[in-house]
Amino acid sequence: MSTTNTRSIDFANGMTKKEVIAEYLPAFKAAFDRLKPSTRDFVYNDDFLGEIEGLAGTEDESRAIYWLQNARRQEVHFKRVDAALEEGWVDYEDLSESDREKRPESVLLVGRGEDSNVVGGSTEWIEIPSGRIVLDPESGEPTGILPKGKRTFGTRIEDRRLLVKPAGGKA
Repeated sequence: MSTTNTRSIDFANGMTKKEVIAEYLPAFKAAFDRLKPSTRDFVYNDDFLGEIEGLAGTEDESRAIYWLQNARRQEVHFKRVDAALEEGWVDYEDLSESDREKRPESVLLVGRGEDSNVVGGSTEWIEIPSGRIVLDPESGEPTGILPKGKRTFGTRIEDRRLLVKPAGGKA
């Protein structure tokens, strides 16, 4: 006789992954705090097996844990971006034309952390001190960042959010 609960996570009524896991997030966060060792900032997915009430023993437990881990990473990422903005980083899009012409003290490319059916999304964090913003010659839009002293081998912006620390610390 199997002890596996056959309840599965479903996407009834067009629910997104985020909506499906929302009810389990508080229990997941409590389990994360309880299971997280002092020697690292993460907990392996398998460590959560059997630890989240309502998911323990279900056929979709591993999938839900994966989604919950991504949701937690995304939440941490957004807090980190908010902290950067409070520290004086500015969205490139919010700079005036004259401030855009000045070389920033530092450039930060961050993943947008979003996806249409989120529980993932990019949480990249690339800081380039004294980076030069390369603009598309036709549109004038930023396309890449070159590290100080480099003419090639920069970093493409792609779908990342571009933050700058203005020279002198003010925009």
